[in-house]
Amino acid sequence: KEVSVTRKDAEKLSELEGELMAYRCSNNEENLRKNLEACKAKQEEVQRIHSETKDLNAALEDKERGEANGLEKIRSLEAQIKATECAQRIASLKKQLADLEEDELADYPDKEALEEKQQKLQKDVDRLQSTKNQQIGRMQTLKETIKDLKKKLARPDYKNIDEKYKMKSIELQTTKCARKDLEKYYDALDKALM
Repeated sequence: KEVSVTRKDAEKLSELEGELMAYRCSNNEENLRKNLEACKAKQEEVQRIHSETKDLNAALEDKERGEANGLEKIRSLEAQIKATECAQRIASLKKQLADLEEDELADYPDKEALEEKQQKLQKDVDRLQSTKNQQIGRMQTLKETIKDLKKKLARPDYKNIDEKYKMKSIELQTTKCARKDLEKYYDALDKALM
């Protein structure tokens, strides 16, 4: 799902780049060159952020598969924190983009078309904001789960659980060996009596 959103965003950026090339032909090359450089930089940043989002979504899928290991959940939480940082970077870039758009609107002759594009971009921003809010909600859920797991691990039942497990494992193996020895003994005794 995120990959298709990323592709759509990339296509939109490509369309904008095409329009900027047309604008360049209208003898405003210096402004256009600056805008293209800014656009390319933003496009690279968006691609990087989408890549990070894809990585974070993969980490979320791992969590949803029911990871039982508390350490893995902590790593997932760290990934969520990175997602929040990315969302903050996205917000900063959105502000910079809005500032650039305002500057560029004065230079474009067809302001209505640009306003329509701005509305489309605003919808994309709203969608990204919604995704960010979902990620924050998931992160809070993970924090609560980790907190509960830490509380469970702190209970007396789980203290020295590794040591208890080793002892029970040794006891089980010893019992199995004793059972096998007794079976051999009784088989030999039965054969001797017959």
